[in-house]
Amino acid sequence: TIVTTSDDRSSLVYRCGEAGLTDVSLVHRLRGHSARVFRSLVSEARDLVITAGEDGRVMAWRLTSGDLVQSAETNGGSAVWSLEISGEDVVSGGGDGSVTRTRISERGGDSEGRILRRVRGKPRIVQCVGDTVLIMDDEGHLYSYGSIDDGGTLVFCDNRLSGYCLLEATEDHVVM
Repeated sequence: TIVTTSDDRSSLVYRCGEAGLTDVSLVHRLRGHSARVFRSLVSEARDLVITAGEDGRVMAWRLTSGDLVQSAETNGGSAVWSLEISGEDVVSGGGDGSVTRTRISERGGDSEGRILRRVRGKPRIVQCVGDTVLIMDDEGHLYSYGSIDDGGTLVFCDNRLSGYCLLEATEDHVVM
């Protein structure tokens, strides 16, 4: 499965055939955002595609049918820059500096995300490792939050990472 995001407010879902990347076909065009779509995630186990973008909405779509399951306003309605699936929730980082956790419900409908914390910069990367949420902002700060009641910890800071950074993490290691 390949999902693209676009400035035209849509996401496209493609499937690869038996020949792999030389046999790709469009299966769904997802339309529902009112502004550019910045991020997408696929959860084949839950039959979901998650999209988010400039309109401050996180949308969950049925992977097999392309139907909208849920639409949630997150991050105070500011642009969503980062996205991660954590169990039944989606964690998103917004342009207002907030990191929000939104429950994806099989019942669908509109909902609103719950703000976990605000960080100093814009949370460009959110990544969940077990119950821990790691946040890398656009100022080069790496934060760690263990729970909603956790005040968070500034783990690392290097302003050289403010312009561009990738983040991968396991239970034991963080690579930036």
